[in-house]
Amino acid sequence: MEDFLIYNTLGDGKYPDAYKDNYHCHILCRSGEMRFDAVGKTFAARAGDLVIWRMTTAISNVMYSADFDADFVLISNPFLNLYNPEQVWATKGYGFIGNVNITSMRKADSPVAFQVHTKKGHSMPFEVQFYDAIGKNLYSGEERLRLAVWLFSLLAVLLSLVGIWGQVLMDVQYKRMEISVKRVFGADMVQITSEGLMLYLRTVAICYVIAAPIGWLVVKYYLQQFAHRVGFMPSVFLLA
Repeated sequence: MEDFLIYNTLGDGKYPDAYKDNYHCHILCRSGEMRFDAVGKTFAARAGDLVIWRMTTAISNVMYSADFDADFVLISNPFLNLYNPEQVWATKGYGFIGNVNITSMRKADSPVAFQVHTKKGHSMPFEVQFYDAIGKNLYSGEERLRLAVWLFSLLAVLLSLVGIWGQVLMDVQYKRMEISVKRVFGADMVQITSEGLMLYLRTVAICYVIAAPIGWLVVKYYLQQFAHRVGFMPSVFLLA
């Protein structure tokens, strides 16, 4: 079974109802009329109408007028699952002809696109867009945001390290006499170092308690903008 087919009712003598059980059908009516029953209603498609039949939709009582002329694209379910794993196919995995795009193919499938273009054989504007280009344009803003966040995070880490290094030097200079006295009275380096580190650990703990909830709320709000979101667990903050 072919994954992607395109026919014309008059030119090829084929009609979409013969394929509705094995393909998702996208039908662009050019002239005449087509009637069919679906979801308990009767529908009529005329010139300029675009009809989409899903494999899971029961279509019956299909009738065509004698002058019915339509181009229809047939897309197999495995093909749709392979090139559109999110299954939001009505808005992203579509493939239809007319003054619109055909976007059910990647760049690696350009021979298929050219076969479709050749077989189309009509004068209407035709454009092929590939998933990699569409994804790049669709998420270009998010990519720039990701890069900006990464750069500013790196800058924040570097500034924090410089600040901590300066604070350690200042504390050591300020507590030189205190450290000397402790050494004279028998304190070892491990004990003195542990006491010094506790100050910084308390500072880090206070900063974490403030920053973690704020980061959680910001990321949760950002992810709500997407229909399909990655999982986000509190363990990310614990590991950080």
